[in-house]
Amino acid sequence: MHFLNTLITIVAATRLINAYPQVNSLITDRDEIRKNITLPAVEKIITALEDPDRKIPDLWEQVYSQVGSYNVWNEIWTEVIHGFHRIKLPKYLETKKVSCNDDKPESKEDYERSLILLFESIRQSHISNLHGDQRYSHDLVLTSGTVMAYGCDYGCGQTIHLSDLIAIHAAIMNSCPDNGGSLGIDEWRALYGVRSTLSDAWSTCVRRTEDRPKCKH
Repeated sequence: MHFLNTLITIVAATRLINAYPQVNSLITDRDEIRKNITLPAVEKIITALEDPDRKIPDLWEQVYSQVGSYNVWNEIWTEVIHGFHRIKLPKYLETKKVSCNDDKPESKEDYERSLILLFESIRQSHISNLHGDQRYSHDLVLTSGTVMAYGCDYGCGQTIHLSDLIAIHAAIMNSCPDNGGSLGIDEWRALYGVRSTLSDAWSTCVRRTEDRPKCKH
């Protein structure tokens, strides 16, 4: 009986160690981190967003767990953007049409960086609940150099989900490879897009202010 109790204690301790890896077990080689952490997380995200049925409801919980404490999110977003050609709108948005505008972002790097800032702001805003969403009112704007990625709320506030936001911007980039563009969702009273900061970008949201209902806050 004493031996059995000892064995149970050892097994329980082993499971505890496996569940909570020690800090010194972290990979430190950059190439190994990319191979074992960054690229698998990217593939999980893109594979999930390839499917319009969105069959992985806990996608972001899985990804956060997979990445853990590694500071690789900028690299993850960069690779996700480079995989935009694989990503599709979810079924509940697949009838929405992208509108391309006339202004051309002067810098591809600024374009990508504005999206990285946007995605990372959503990830960080609700990291504690692991859902990958953010509540905002009026406007959501992230700028890098000459490019602005934005969301316009012309309702009484929005909750944007990271999976939807990535798919929306994938649709915009795929439809308007050389220009900025936007995708409006009337039933959400929301508009998402990207454009040059050298254009009259703010008017995109301001013009819709008059359409906003009177909200109770």
